[in-house]
Order: sequence, then structure tokens, then C-alpha cells
Amino acid sequence: MKIALINNFYVRNYGSVLQSFALYKKLCNLGLDVVVVDYNDKPSMLNRIKGALILNRKAFVKKIISKIEKKNKPDSQFYKDRLKRNASFDEFAQKKYHFTKKYNNIFELTQDIRNFDAVLIGSDQLWAPSDILRNYHTLMWVPDSIKKVAYATSFGVAELPAILKKTTHNFLQRIDFISVREFSGKEIVKGLIGKDVPVVMDPTLLLEQSEWGKMIPDKRIVEGDYIFAFFLGGNVKYRHFVKQISKEKHLKIVSVLHVEEYLYVDNDFADVTYNYANPIDFINLIKNANYVFTDSFHVSIFSIINERRFFVFNRYDEMSTNSRNTRLISLLNKLGISERLVSVENIIDIDSPIDYSSVNQKIKEWRVQSDNYLNSALKY
Repeated sequence: MKIALINNFYVRNYGSVLQSFALYKKLCNLGLDVVVVDYNDKPSMLNRIKGALILNRKAFVKKIISKIEKKNKPDSQFYKDRLKRNASFDEFAQKKYHFTKKYNNIFELTQDIRNFDAVLIGSDQLWAPSDILRNYHTLMWVPDSIKKVAYATSFGVAELPAILKKTTHNFLQRIDFISVREFSGKEIVKGLIGKDVPVVMDPTLLLEQSEWGKMIPDKRIVEGDYIFAFFLGGNVKYRHFVKQISKEKHLKIVSVLHVEEYLYVDNDFADVTYNYANPIDFINLIKNANYVFTDSFHVSIFSIINERRFFVFNRYDEMSTNSRNTRLISLLNKLGISERLVSVENIIDIDSPIDYSSVNQKIKEWRVQSDNYLNSALKY
């Protein structure tokens, strides 16, 4: 079966890159003929502004103000690190994927997509409100004759804005097989088209610990004991808390900074920075840490895969309409470790163990269910 895979290979984010690779690798392991669609659905500046104003006006204005402030302007080292990191992402993608030809627009792609038996979209937040507005990940451009499959595709939010519900209803009805990553996504689909769809695991968990381990060099990137702290959001309290733990435990802080944007709060935060880590280096830093503190969904997953003692903070304000905390809550509840989601005011003993024998058993059972979904959706 010839599969066209649509994923986020081009996004400059460790989680996006690694989950995209994991799904591709899993499909290849199933013996399928898989190619990644080489099309970058990059929104225009007009689309960015339109989406921000419609969906999250306050956050958009706040971000603009932040960029204007002098204290939030990066130095030259930031640009050097970003260029080096982006190059490592590109190198990773070129080594790991079999691509289609490069498409410049959706019209070219629509013509060639007829050469495939199925189009599979997954995973990550490809049905986030801003993505729905752009109308690429909705698969509305794929002809009716081509099978359409969604694996662990996420809306990112617990509830869609009312303005997008009709559009979402229309594109969901055209997709032959739907699975989602969060229980909130299951409720959205049920509410819009009346279907009960499965909640499957993030692609990074489809690959077993041993398979990830084969890709990671034995050599440690950072010698000695350390805390790996990785924050995508700008919460100052989280960083102060990690610094306090660092002093108490006499451990250095290791981090990768400024991944999605430049954050001045990270200046002088870590003792060791590895800002140009490639995706495999990134997993290595997690694997060898004594403790992991993060607000990242995928850092939490790789902490689990590598059986680390980890703690995850909410990246988003619970009251925010743009909150994407639901994916963390779903994951931790599913694996029976909801206590790892903490706040600086209410944190468990940092030396409290995680029963990874129980966690791994839950992952094993969940993986079987997820494998069954893929096999069912992609058979002739």
C-alpha cells in the first residue's frame, strides 16, 4: 500500500520533529510504502495576523509588545545557535525520510496525490485552530477516491472556537478513519459528527525504548550529574524553582534555550546550554539527567521512555482560550502518573519514585491498541 504521510517534519521544534519521525518509522516497520509529502504549509504573514486576531487577540498583542521591548531582543549568539540547530533539523530529516518531490503549492500536490492509495495525517497539533483556518491539514483538498486517515491528530485545545465548528464538522466527515491523541479531542469529534473515535498514543511511544536507544550514542553529552530543565514558556517562577533545587542538590542545570522564540528570562538561567542540539542529542540530554523539569509535552514523553524522575508544569494558563494543557493531562492520567503534573506551590517530594513497571505495562497495552488501529485503517 502506498501511503502519503503529512506531518510536521519542517517545524523547528524537537517534539514536532521527533513525533513526525516516529510515525514514519512505525509505518515503515509495518511494511508499508511510505513517503513524506514535501510541502511546507507555511502561513503567510496575513494569515498569521488573521488567525491571531480571530482566535487569540490578547496573546497576539502581548507578543507584539514583548518583541518591541528592548529586554526581549536577542544577541548575535542566539542567531548563530538557531542557524546551527535548524541545520541539524534539516540534516536529520534528509537522513531519516523518503520524500516526495518538493511541492510549491497545494494545486500541484492535489494532482499527484491521486498516485497514492491513502493519505495519512499525524500526529501533533495539526488540527489546532490556526491550522484549521489554513485548511491544509483538514485534507479537504484530497479527492474523495483516496483513503484519508488521521493518526493521533490533536486539536490542541479542549474546546474549539465556535467560528470553526462548522468547518471542522465538514472536514471530519470526509476522513475515513479518525483517531485522536487526547480525550478532549475524542469529545470534540463526538460532539461534531457523532462518532466515537479511539484515543491512541503519541507516535513517539509507538517505538519501544530499545528502538530509541539504538539511535542514541552511549557517550554522554554532559559529564557528571545534572538537572535537565527545558521550558518553552516564559514562566519565571519555574526557573527560580529549578535554581533552588539545583542549589539544594548541588547539581548543575543543563538546558536548551530559545527553541520557539527568544526568551529573555532564560538569560543566565542554566549552567550549561546546548542550544544547537540535534534531535538525537536532545534525547541524550534527557536520558542522562538525574532530574527533568519541563513544561513540554514531548520532553515528558522522552522522560517516561527513558524512565527519568521528571516533573512537568503547565505551560499555559488554565483560563486561557489557547490553553493546550489537555494533552499533558490526558497522557499522565492514561499512564497513572498524574502527580507528575505539578506547580511551584504544590510539588511532591522530588525524590519520589515512579513505578515504571506499571507505567511500561500500560504503555505496552496502549501500544497494542494503537497498532491495531493503524493496521485496521491502512489495510486494503
